[in-house]
Amino acid sequence: NINILQRIWIFIIGTVKPNMLTQVSVAIGFCIWLYLFSWHLLTFITLSLMGTLDKATELDAAFNRIGSKYQMLLPGNITTYLWVHSLVQLIVFGVALVGLILIWRQKKIGFLLYIFSNAATYVVTFLILNMSYMWNELSIIDFVLLLAVTLYFTLGYFLFYKGK
Repeated sequence: NINILQRIWIFIIGTVKPNMLTQVSVAIGFCIWLYLFSWHLLTFITLSLMGTLDKATELDAAFNRIGSKYQMLLPGNITTYLWVHSLVQLIVFGVALVGLILIWRQKKIGFLLYIFSNAATYVVTFLILNMSYMWNELSIIDFVLLLAVTLYFTLGYFLFYKGK
């Protein structure tokens, strides 16, 4: 007798286990995904709930002081840009998670979804917040983790699926 959570789990990951290399690769990719996703989720929740704080205007002013030194591409409130950026990143990371699930299920499209969504995180940050923000406010560890896992899965795609 299978409960609803088990049915959802089976629906997501399937009933066939992939080989050990795929299992380890997806597990590591998921850990990195979870780390990066959590930052955007926390930012999104914080900015969404900031209006409920007693000192919201002071916090907003502090964000704008920081944002003004990066000369945003569009004029306005940096908290709005950060909120939009976080929302878009959550969507992009959702696509990356679907990619990881499909890699687990040994589907070629999973590699492409994962690789392109990882690349999209950089493009989105550049387009919404600009390059100086990227270089000054984002951790080098985040860059290295995302680049390493993207290159790893790109290599996997070319080794296992390029000729097929």
